[in-house]
Amino acid sequence: MDAEHLRREAIRRYELGEKPQSIWTSLGRSKQWFFKWLRRFKEGASDWYQTRSRRPHHITLRTPREIEKIIVDTRLSLHNAGLFSGAQAIIWDMQEHHIEPIPSISTINRILRRNGLTNRRTGRYVPKGKIYPKLEVEEIAELIESIYHQERRGAKVTSFIDKDARHGVKAPGRMFTGYKAHVAEDEHEIVTSVEVLPGNENEGEHLETLLEEEETQLIRSESVVADALYDSAKNRTTIHSRDMKAYIPCRRKCKKGKEFIYDITRDIVQCPQGKHTRSKNREGSGHFYNFVVTECKQCPQSDKCTIFRGNRCRIWISDDYILKKRDEDDFYKEALSIRKKVERKFGEGKKWHGLGRARYRGIERVSLQVLMTFMVMNIKRMVKLIREGIPNPDEPEPNRTRKVEFEKIHHNSLR
Repeated sequence: MDAEHLRREAIRRYELGEKPQSIWTSLGRSKQWFFKWLRRFKEGASDWYQTRSRRPHHITLRTPREIEKIIVDTRLSLHNAGLFSGAQAIIWDMQEHHIEPIPSISTINRILRRNGLTNRRTGRYVPKGKIYPKLEVEEIAELIESIYHQERRGAKVTSFIDKDARHGVKAPGRMFTGYKAHVAEDEHEIVTSVEVLPGNENEGEHLETLLEEEETQLIRSESVVADALYDSAKNRTTIHSRDMKAYIPCRRKCKKGKEFIYDITRDIVQCPQGKHTRSKNREGSGHFYNFVVTECKQCPQSDKCTIFRGNRCRIWISDDYILKKRDEDDFYKEALSIRKKVERKFGEGKKWHGLGRARYRGIERVSLQVLMTFMVMNIKRMVKLIREGIPNPDEPEPNRTRKVEFEKIHHNSLR
């Protein structure tokens, strides 16, 4: 007995005078079920026993019908003109005609599917006769060894499909598999150098590669702005050797000895009580600056001093800290604020140009994708600069900067 016949049978027995409890008990239904269909029967509708749709009568977030019609018409007009007619092209056309609101890409795709304007692949795959490269036995053995060999655990191969891709970390608990785009950008937001690294590489160690590429292109700058990942004495020395300033924030904040002041002009350290060091000696990657012990013993704050040890009083200053102090000037804070503009470049590439996912396999092909992507973005930026007006290149620019940054690229087959 189907559901509709069961409902009619229950009401028929009710009209014959049978008690409701015996009806729903004999039919194996609940009290709520019986009175629900009794109420529907008393409403007087001829189709009271049929199941009603649970679809809401009003959808508050539904795309307006006018916008949906514009999307359909735009799709047809672009397709008939032989142009790209995907969701992104429809958005560009709506933006060009100042039509609002503009739905998201997923919403436009849903509207196209609802109106039967999508082309799905049909039929079985027919080989085109293209011969793809095959791995030899020796290469397979080498891949297996690199995956399971304990000595190579830090740089192990993560996939047989793309042996150049590696595991990387975006943030604590957020890993990815693929590559990193390492780029240099000038003050006009033009990308001048590009390098693609495996996901496990530390891009802070590849700064010199970008600077050498800049020299090859005869691009000269007066300073380099980078994030805290490039904070090291090696990178600062590399930048200073090219007669440029390094505007790089500190990676770690050291609380010990922060009340002591280093005087870069006199190469001494001054304590909060006004005493200064008299000598220094080399230790590791820095120097120990020594205070006079007799003066420290007579100091009224010696019991609160963080570096006084009874028989000696000294503080260690690293070479990196000294190099960092040389770069701190009036333009330092402004330069760090300028560096944030490079994040927009990566955001634009990931949102509008597919930079967030590798389209190919192998670091060489991914490098080609990244290079072509930034070339297109540079052309767009140049057109905007020409419209807005570019500063006269003959005028001196005392604060010309070079920004260095990186971004992760996920591999489409390794997600």
